Amino acid sequence: MKNIKPIEDGTVDGNGAQLYYKIFGTGEPVIVLHGGPGFDHIHMLPFNQLSKKYKVIFYDQRATGNSTGEINENSITLNSFVNDLENIRKKLNLGKIHLIGHSWGSVLAMYYGIKHPDHLKSLILLACYASSEVFGPYFQNIQEKTLPQDSLAMKRIKESDAFQSKQVEVVQKYYQIAIKSMFHDPVFAERMDFRMSENTARNQGAVSGLLMKNIGQFDIHAKLSTIQCPTLIIHGDSDPLPYEAAYKVHQSIPQSRIGVLKNSGHFMFIESPETLFSIIHDFLWDDK
Repeated sequence: MKNIKPIEDGTVDGNGAQLYYKIFGTGEPVIVLHGGPGFDHIHMLPFNQLSKKYKVIFYDQRATGNSTGEINENSITLNSFVNDLENIRKKLNLGKIHLIGHSWGSVLAMYYGIKHPDHLKSLILLACYASSEVFGPYFQNIQEKTLPQDSLAMKRIKESDAFQSKQVEVVQKYYQIAIKSMFHDPVFAERMDFRMSENTARNQGAVSGLLMKNIGQFDIHAKLSTIQCPTLIIHGDSDPLPYEAAYKVHQSIPQSRIGVLKNSGHFMFIESPETLFSIIHDFLWDDK
């Protein structure tokens, strides 16, 4: 599926940004939200598999990938990112959508669902969390799983002039090492397509920092009851993100179900693609 060409791509205007999108397949619309914040859609392309039965829409969130956007506190806000998603939905005439969010993308998906519950046909949350309290144990688990030689390699890269000047290949290499601790089997990290545009390599840190500052300390569990559509939550049993975070989301969304993938980490669509996409297909079919 990786080499399938989109049936359409282009940009959508949105509040001072041009948002780049790609569409694969036909059928009911499924929008896929990438993680980060500050990365782009490339690593989410395994979700092309859903285009056998659905219209799958990827887009680069503002200021990364092929999308534009100012790097400042007025542009990089939660409200802007939620509105960008709504602009994609409206300007592509998608009607009600199935929405898939991974990691940070799951947080964006939940905020969108709280604001626009009537626009969701279903919601799929992968490696999800709904409060900032999870960050402490999450980063602690990553630190404990990172091998000493990988820590040293990342330190050397981060201190290099090439990294400081945001050379694409060097930034990619840094993150390719960093994600190893997020897999059940770190060998699978090499299968992750972490190609970056110059825009992503240059802006990732700034976008992430500004957006996290804008959101601040948050806990949206009490607001998740607004989301009334069928919701699927999937968590990898080796994810450094604690399972309790996903389970608490499950408890907070009325029509949700939760499943755990064995021997799978944060990027379950790389480690367990056949199982994951089978579960998603069954869920979307049931939702009909």
